Amino acid sequence: SLPQFTELARQLGELARQPFEEAQQDKIDSYIGSLPNGFDAHKQAAKILQPEGSEPNETHRALLRLATSSRCIKIVTTNFDDHLCAAADELGLDLGEKWIGPALPLGRNFQGIVHLHGSLTRDPHELVLDDRDFGRAYFGDAWAPRFLQPMFEKNTVLFVGYSLTDTVMRYLSLGLPSKTPRYALIPDDQNDVSVLNRLEVEPIRYPNADGRHSALPRLLNAWAEWKSMGQDDHQDRIKRLVSLWENDGDVSSEGVHYPTLSVVDEDYLRKQVSKIDGARLFASQASTMSWLKWADKLPDFESLFVSGGELTDVALVLADWFVNRYVAVSSL
Repeated sequence: SLPQFTELARQLGELARQPFEEAQQDKIDSYIGSLPNGFDAHKQAAKILQPEGSEPNETHRALLRLATSSRCIKIVTTNFDDHLCAAADELGLDLGEKWIGPALPLGRNFQGIVHLHGSLTRDPHELVLDDRDFGRAYFGDAWAPRFLQPMFEKNTVLFVGYSLTDTVMRYLSLGLPSKTPRYALIPDDQNDVSVLNRLEVEPIRYPNADGRHSALPRLLNAWAEWKSMGQDDHQDRIKRLVSLWENDGDVSSEGVHYPTLSVVDEDYLRKQVSKIDGARLFASQASTMSWLKWADKLPDFESLFVSGGELTDVALVLADWFVNRYVAVSSL
């Protein structure tokens, strides 16, 4: 139920009787700063952003499930609302410390949730809303870049629902060392990624056929579930995948069934088999020629047939699997 920044500016303009024009889209903070002196934009913005009945949505909940699946919770938001904390209370999740700008922790070593541009739980005049506020936060007092620069340099950052088009963030991003790991979840119908490429932010696409981004919380929930999986969970999933395709799939001219896994299952199984525990689980379950054909594409398995190469622990597990499951059987 909350407006995005452009719509917020439009509503503030209506209240101040200073119409917002499309030409002002790229300088919304300046437009808000230009509203009449007698108009309290911060106070009015706080009212607009706290409508009766506004509640956290499924994306808030999914983000929290993902964040709390890690041992060290690190969330940074430029939103003013308190919906992330409300969703955490609803789900019984502990976010740890809550930091509100300008009182921020050290960016290189922090935990909890950071409201970078202020929060509706505080005095509205502390919100980073107009060009004067941005000037103080990023250049005058400069508390925002003091937090952000080391945060970017010391952490892998994922942007969710963040356009990266605001001027100060663009300059800050361009000043970071090359190859600083940053990613952005974007819908697959977003064709222009020139801004992300310029800022060296790698896009990760998700399907958006309905135009409502309904796949985003499903993606985040599935990611959180995967991060929370224990050894028994991985064993059950690998067993299920192996048994599912043990006697199914594409049939070759020799009558051998080749596994035809979904993209998600294929990616999962390849990643698991690239680790020693996953390789052992796979080797204990897979026994048909179809899985030998599938393993033929794995780098660790291919390395067994390259002379002079150093074998990894995973390669040795797969070598033992190959000999005991196929070579020894064939020699009888």
